[in-house]
Amino acid sequence: MLIRPDSFTPPTSGARPNSDTLPTSASLPNSDALTVHFEGRAIAARPGDSIAAALLASGITVTRLTPVTGAARGPYCMMGACFDCLAVVDGRPSVQTCMTQVRDGMRIDRQDGARGLAIEAVVFSLLSDPSPLSAPSPPSAPSPLLPSPQPSSASRPEPSRGGEE
Repeated sequence: MLIRPDSFTPPTSGARPNSDTLPTSASLPNSDALTVHFEGRAIAARPGDSIAAALLASGITVTRLTPVTGAARGPYCMMGACFDCLAVVDGRPSVQTCMTQVRDGMRIDRQDGARGLAIEAVVFSLLSDPSPLSAPSPPSAPSPLLPSPQPSSASRPEPSRGGEE
């Protein structure tokens, strides 16, 4: 039987999930259900699920807003390639929710923009290795792997002009 696109009506009639149809801890088949909190709201999750899977199963599709336009983004590729699923997890910004497993009691918040990633990266690198703040070390002997310095342009021969000798 061939179904013509104009005669097909999806079984759900376009219904979207609401709070009455979202899964709860009691409705999950696994008795080891976990509870995570998204912006203060308790969300049921199964052990082994990614944060993104748990949020999508609960009807939450937006995990961040873009820094320039504030456009909504959420889990897309589910394999860590697109970075649309970034969120703040337990106070840590820019966590890829599709690559991070849920833990009981985890706190997840939408990420609003870039969250100062450049500054946080510098602070984190300084906290983990404070040596860039110390005085520079004296230059060491030249490495045999690096090319030796080139002579100045004054001592270089003029390039040939093709036939003029």
